[in-house]
Amino acid sequence: MYDIGCIAQVSLDAATTFTACRMSTAIACDGSFTTSTSTYAPQSALQLGDSLAQFSAFPDFVPPASWAPFFTEERRFTLRFTLSSGVLILVVKASDMT
Repeated sequence: MYDIGCIAQVSLDAATTFTACRMSTAIACDGSFTTSTSTYAPQSALQLGDSLAQFSAFPDFVPPASWAPFFTEERRFTLRFTLSSGVLILVVKASDMT
């Protein structure tokens, strides 16, 4: 069994860098996959081969206001990795969204 990339140094911008632990991953091997209820990504936005990885920021990190919508109360966030080498952060789904 391999344990690849469990701890990551994440840079969201020049001023926001922190350490996080990878919690889970998923890959769109058949054209789609299901995200957890805490993340929002329209199925149309996910392409074959894209992957999602959920991370938990270490306890010493407090997201700045500009990045707060992307984190849960537990400091968890989800990154989407695209086949075209893009890395996107997903907005946390509000509990009243349907």
